[in-house]
Amino acid sequence: MKKKIKRKFRSLNQWHVEEYESWLTDMAKQGWKLIKINSLWATFEQCEPETINYRIDIKENNSTYKDKIELFKQEGWEYVDRSDVILIFRGKMEELYAEPKEQAKVFNRLKKKAITNTVSFAVVTIIYFLNLFLIYRNPVTSYLNNNMVFIFCISLFFFILSLNMIANVFHTQKLINKLRSGVFLNHRTNYKKKKVSI
Repeated sequence: MKKKIKRKFRSLNQWHVEEYESWLTDMAKQGWKLIKINSLWATFEQCEPETINYRIDIKENNSTYKDKIELFKQEGWEYVDRSDVILIFRGKMEELYAEPKEQAKVFNRLKKKAITNTVSFAVVTIIYFLNLFLIYRNPVTSYLNNNMVFIFCISLFFFILSLNMIANVFHTQKLINKLRSGVFLNHRTNYKKKKVSI
């Protein structure tokens, strides 16, 4: 009998590690194990409901991440998949790292990625608004040509996306501070209030 496959939109982003781990763990309890992930979709295969822990680690660079996967496999973790800078594992153990401070060092890579994305998007946003200013110096003419509604919608999108990216940087720093203080991440965080995040 062929197993059922379910694809779900990734409504959580890679910056919300605690929520992401909690969501994947809950899906396994409901009988759906993660088999593949990409930037938009998480693909699950139907299985017996099980209590298993999903953990996210950060790919530090292309040359050593395969060594990291092998190391965690030797410790009993199953490598599931990766997406961008995150590596996803599942297993019966509670933590990937023996010490939270060790994990904090690895999460600096996630913070650097968040900062890089934010700065890159800020440059694009500035160029966009400069172009708007140069092209539409006269807002009355633009309004009469029915361009103003479109421009407003695009501008609002850029603004919301910028705020979200800045929030991702601060959220990642919050996770790093928590780990540096010697506290492991909360793997049972309520992920439902973080849904549909960019």
